[in-house]
Amino acid sequence: MIKASLRSHLTLWFAGVSLLALVSVGFYVGHIATGQVKQASGTALVSTAKSAATMLGTQLRERQLEIFLLSREPHLVRGNLDDPDILPSMELRTQSHSEYAWMGVADTDGRVRQAVKGLLVNQSVKERPWFKAGLLGSYTGDPHEAVLLAKLLPADASGELLRFIDFAAPIRTADGSVVGVLSAHVHWNWMTRIVESAISREGATSDVEVMIVNGQGAVLYPQQMTGQQRPELLAQLQQRPSAEGWSVADGYVSSVLAVPTPPDAGLSWYIIVRQPLESALYPAHILLYKLLALGVLAALGLAVVAYFLAQHLSRPIESLARSAKMVQAKRTGV
Repeated sequence: MIKASLRSHLTLWFAGVSLLALVSVGFYVGHIATGQVKQASGTALVSTAKSAATMLGTQLRERQLEIFLLSREPHLVRGNLDDPDILPSMELRTQSHSEYAWMGVADTDGRVRQAVKGLLVNQSVKERPWFKAGLLGSYTGDPHEAVLLAKLLPADASGELLRFIDFAAPIRTADGSVVGVLSAHVHWNWMTRIVESAISREGATSDVEVMIVNGQGAVLYPQQMTGQQRPELLAQLQQRPSAEGWSVADGYVSSVLAVPTPPDAGLSWYIIVRQPLESALYPAHILLYKLLALGVLAALGLAVVAYFLAQHLSRPIESLARSAKMVQAKRTGV
């Protein structure tokens, strides 16, 4: 059997200790980096969610307030829904805001008395949710596909189905009597462009997913997921509250924020911004792999240094051992 020399023992021992130390340091630094990258990703998602929720909420409140103020204008408060001043007032607002797809007034029987471009005039809207709710107070509804207007408006250039969000307010006379409902339908894709603009401004990467869901977990955005019931998106995040506003669950780093909808609208919307955990931690993983590779290369370099150092240290000892063996051999031969 060939016995390992002292030189080999010293080289292997020094190289092994060096490799163990360097790999341990690499894993520790990688662990710290993973936590910091996860924190940075979560903070970025929270910032994106806040920006999108704030912009969406602001536009909802502005449109609701505009409809309410229009319903309180003198030519409507007088109670004559055939007043010729009503139509120019509505046309002025639809011309200044391209997001309006339709605006009109209906009497208490649900018959449309006046409307921009004459759309739906003399037709009944008494079964529409916006009309029923608008008789009672200000109303903002969930987005829905076009019903009565589907055949009256041009198709969307993108090929997507027309979807609207409805705003309504009761028309009251000076004595408080309700004589009708003022309503406006806003293009939903205009609202979603606001969200997309906020996301783009925050510099979100392409792997970041953004969703809008209502309080029942129904997906309102994006278009390809519209109508899906995903209550777990809210449940899993509400069960894992985080002081930073983000959480990690089911392979995603996520942030969920309530949209500040108009207080009297009765809406419950949430913005969910999430990123696959693997993508979020990719920079940390790359750093870890680089550290491990550098550790192995450094260990190999130290092994070479250790070999020559061991050679230098062991040479006198090995020479002494050879001399001892020679002396012993001579004595044995006597």
